[in-house]
Amino acid sequence: MSTPPPADVLDLSTHHELEIETRADLDRHLAAGTLAGKTVQGLRLDLDPPDLTSVDLGDTLFVGCRFASREVAAELIRRGAFVVPPFVTLPYSTQPPQLYTADDLAAGFAEGGFDAMCDSRVYQHFRAHDGATPEVREALTQRLHDHGIDNALAGTIRAWVAEHGPESVVGVMGGHAVLRGAPAYRQTAVLGWELARAGRLVITGGGPGVMEAANLGAYLSRHPAEALQAAIDELATAPDFHEPDPYTAVALRVRQRYAPPSPDGGLPRARAANNHTRTTDGPDGTSIHPRTTGGPDGTTAAPRPTVGDGRGLPGVGDGRGRPAVGEGRGRPGSAGEGHDWARQGGLSIPTWLYGHEPANLFAGRIAKYFSNAIREDTILRLARGGIVFAPGGAGTVQEVFQAATKTYYCTDGASGAYVFLGREFWTSTLPVATLLRPLLAAAPYGDLSPTVHLTDDVTEAVRLLLG
Repeated sequence: MSTPPPADVLDLSTHHELEIETRADLDRHLAAGTLAGKTVQGLRLDLDPPDLTSVDLGDTLFVGCRFASREVAAELIRRGAFVVPPFVTLPYSTQPPQLYTADDLAAGFAEGGFDAMCDSRVYQHFRAHDGATPEVREALTQRLHDHGIDNALAGTIRAWVAEHGPESVVGVMGGHAVLRGAPAYRQTAVLGWELARAGRLVITGGGPGVMEAANLGAYLSRHPAEALQAAIDELATAPDFHEPDPYTAVALRVRQRYAPPSPDGGLPRARAANNHTRTTDGPDGTSIHPRTTGGPDGTTAAPRPTVGDGRGLPGVGDGRGRPAVGEGRGRPGSAGEGHDWARQGGLSIPTWLYGHEPANLFAGRIAKYFSNAIREDTILRLARGGIVFAPGGAGTVQEVFQAATKTYYCTDGASGAYVFLGREFWTSTLPVATLLRPLLAAAPYGDLSPTVHLTDDVTEAVRLLLG
């Protein structure tokens, strides 16, 4: 009989004591006189360069850091450190310092439309470098990126779970092709709205259709139900993601209309971000403007122009002077960040494998991966509070049985409810529940078939998930 792996194999990473991810962390270690055995990740060490002359660098790993010159990096290596450069000519960061936001991925849309978005440019690069089967250099940088997302996601979820418990994370799966305004879209949006208002973290696969609807509901959870329906009506004027420019434009308008207020009382966050007067926060939270960059070794060179200012520099960012997506902010889960983002869209975990689909811009935090396999497993592993399956096709059915395999073998611990939204669909069109119940009834750790529920009612679905 197959058995689940030991708990420590699957626990969220707890090796953060070995990782230095902010200048404040670095300064604390420098004061102690040693970086031995530590990993310094993604820091701008070319800005206000730290004094490392008397610091123990034995077995120190610098990953994705920038230095004032090649000579600085070479000296670190001579003194026993290892240096993995940041590959700054890429359109993405190899060490994203935190999860993405919608504003990160949509940057450039106002100036050049869908194809000019940071998200689209990364996908264009992905396709140009052989997609899911890249050559070794591109494979290495993609893996570094995805590890950075793993790291940032672990910190974010660890902070959330410490306060709210693992049962507070609820997954929502369903068809990507569901049009905005369709009954299934509206129903799932109401579900996301009610779950977020009940203190649950809504997590989706970050695509269009049902996934967007769930994050939209969470994004508007501070607003009345009438506002949610009005937002859906507006989105339904561009219902199909196959027309990405109007589809994205109306999403950004809805985000602006219902954006939460800025902490300083100024413009709402989404509206301020879309003004495109861009500055960049360094890993220590200080403002950097204009941006600087350099060669693949991470050394500092000329100022880097902001997106859309028409001053593209060859060999910088994506080769047209645009900044790489995922650079410039501190780690999430830190003191003071709070969890407001959970009620401002929740979490989505998309992939550039499906980068031809427009980004879902309603999630509060976005853990975007190159690897679809990692992304799929991560969604199901985190959703300990249950999963809602709205109507979908082959992809949704695959997710049903991938989740069921985890539940059957108790791979990730106890599972919450499986709620199938749309009784007729899940009993006649795709009678998944008919197969699932006898499978889970025979689970080696006891009869788990009572976790399966079918309903047409969102209120009942929420009740089942809240326990």
